[in-house]
Amino acid sequence: MRLIEISNSNNGGFSLLGADGLLQWRAVAEDGADLPPSQAVMKDAMQTLAAGEIYDFEYVPREPGSLRLEVANPGLKSKVVQPIEVQ
Repeated sequence: MRLIEISNSNNGGFSLLGADGLLQWRAVAEDGADLPPSQAVMKDAMQTLAAGEIYDFEYVPREPGSLRLEVANPGLKSKVVQPIEVQ
C-alpha cells in the first residue's frame, strides 16, 4: 500500500482499521528508498506524513472482511474514510 501526502503544507494522519480497531502493518519504504531491516518491522497501522512524503506498507489480511483507511488532516479540518473489502 503506497500512501502519499499531497497537501501543500499540512500533515496527514493515515490509519488502517478493521472490525476490532487498529491493525498492524510493515513499513517497507520511505520516499522510494527501501527501509533498513531495523525499521521495516510490524507496527500499529498508523502513520503521520508531511507534505510530499511517500510511504510504502505491507499488509496481509488474515481473513475476508471490511477494513477502512482513514486519513485525517487537522490543518484542513478534514477526515476521509475509504472502505476496503477483503474477499
